[in-house]
Amino acid sequence: MDPNDEPPGSAHPWAPGVGELVLDPASGLVGEYRGAEDGLWYLRPRGGGIEWCVRPGRVRPVVPVEGVRGA
Repeated sequence: MDPNDEPPGSAHPWAPGVGELVLDPASGLVGEYRGAEDGLWYLRPRGGGIEWCVRPGRVRPVVPVEGVRGA
């Protein structure tokens, strides 16, 4: 199973705002939430760079100490 596959029936009640920092545990990277399309959330490294996508519910808000270690 792909680490970004969402289990059937799972819900993701939390949704980040554009520009909000989130942690992608599958990659260990902190990125900015850029938006959603086709059921995926798009993130990019702080300060710019190549975006990557994750399934909703597979990222979480960062805590302050995580926000300082960017992608």
